Amino acid sequence: MSSLESVLELAERIGYISEPDQFSTKATSSIHLVDLLDELLSLRLRSEKIKEILTKLKDSEQSFDLVKESELETKISLLSGFSKHVESIMTNKQVLLMRLKDPFVGEHIDLEPEYHKDFSELFPAIAQSIALLPHDLKSLEWFGSHTIADKIIDSQIEEISSLIAMYGNYSDSLDRVRKVLKDIQVEMITD
Repeated sequence: MSSLESVLELAERIGYISEPDQFSTKATSSIHLVDLLDELLSLRLRSEKIKEILTKLKDSEQSFDLVKESELETKISLLSGFSKHVESIMTNKQVLLMRLKDPFVGEHIDLEPEYHKDFSELFPAIAQSIALLPHDLKSLEWFGSHTIADKIIDSQIEEISSLIAMYGNYSDSLDRVRKVLKDIQVEMITD
């Protein structure tokens, strides 16, 4: 220690100096300064990591269904299954059209007069569904040749949902036809 330091230390002990001098070597030592700077840097790094985590959480909440890997895999598998279904329809288009146009080729339906009214009410719905089928198949051909880009995926998903709803209506119509025909057949058998 230098003589100045020892004088200042002695003055502090006897109470002559109540606060340590700002120029004291204890308060301005380079080791202490380096420690403070290191602590500040570590606090800054922790603060930046916390901000990064908060930003990631905020972003993931805003785009949860778009960027979550499991959600993407679910959407990809759903679209893949739908694509395979549409492809099978397109490859078997002629067979499907033939079955829808002439489901009882070479056969006939014995229809009692009391059921003519029920069948006549059901027949226009069947005819309308069959008449719309070529237009819907063209839509499916377009869909099969179209690729989905990231920018327009929302609009295409809406188009897909409308197609699915449309084919759901066709399915319901065909189910009603099938049910009425079964009821007619069962009643004919029981009579």
